[in-house]
Amino acid sequence: MNEVRRSFKLVWMIVIGWMCVACIPANAPPQLSFTPGPPIVIANQWYNTEQYRLRYPVGWRVITSAADQVPSVILAAPGNEALIIISHQNIIHPPTLSDTLTETQVQVRRQAGDVQAVLVTIEGQETRFIPILETVLMTVAIPTR
Repeated sequence: MNEVRRSFKLVWMIVIGWMCVACIPANAPPQLSFTPGPPIVIANQWYNTEQYRLRYPVGWRVITSAADQVPSVILAAPGNEALIIISHQNIIHPPTLSDTLTETQVQVRRQAGDVQAVLVTIEGQETRFIPILETVLMTVAIPTR
């Protein structure tokens, strides 16, 4: 009886092993072998693309554009009190703060070389965030090719 149990366990382990092997694809799926778009590196408070690099404020979230879009970045202040949108193309329709806000939102536009920047915040708060925008723009560097 003990031999039968041992044989049954061995057969069961072999069957499960074959079922697991069947789950492994023969080739890597395309989404693992190729990620579209240019590389973006975010490390040590720096945001780097092939077009520009910049230093973002401590505590701010970094939101990158989709891989198939022109590289741009949204820097979101803690508490989502302000957004700084940066791109090397003209920013026509920048995102807004939360739709739940009833306060008037303002936009402040700046440029550093080929890089466009828009600050979006609540009216009356722009004087608080403009120095941060200016500091970020001072760190913008365009790589030489």
